[in-house]
Amino acid sequence: LLSLLFAVSTPVSPAEVPVQTLSAERIVAFLRVLAGAWGGQATVTPVGPRPYDMTFTRTAAGHLEGAAHPGASTHVWTFYEDEQTLKLRFLSTFAGNRQPLLLTATAEHEGALVFHTQPPPVLEVHVKPLISTLDIRIFLRHKPHVDIHLTRVP
Repeated sequence: LLSLLFAVSTPVSPAEVPVQTLSAERIVAFLRVLAGAWGGQATVTPVGPRPYDMTFTRTAAGHLEGAAHPGASTHVWTFYEDEQTLKLRFLSTFAGNRQPLLLTATAEHEGALVFHTQPPPVLEVHVKPLISTLDIRIFLRHKPHVDIHLTRVP
């Protein structure tokens, strides 16, 4: 269903970390670095490497959205602030799916924000945006599923 993955790190289960309350400044900084055009690929997916270019644009105050077209589906990523927590709404249109997954930032691990689905924690997404690189690592049922490596497009 998903073909994405972030920063190379070990999965963190929700039982090991508390929910991450982020300052307004931390959320704004995360969204600011993430905004803009990125190019690259999902280097590890269930079906092999896939192109994964996307551009994150502001769709509302505190909301950033980007879409990638890795092949048989579109992946829409929406990051937004909700009551001092950072949320991620992820939609993969694979096989006609229209039901997004909702994740919440639960920790920071090796420079990446870690997002989890609500219990049961089926999906874990690590997002590590830097000035010139964006790494995303996705774990499905605590196992590596997708790695995405992007660079800033001028």
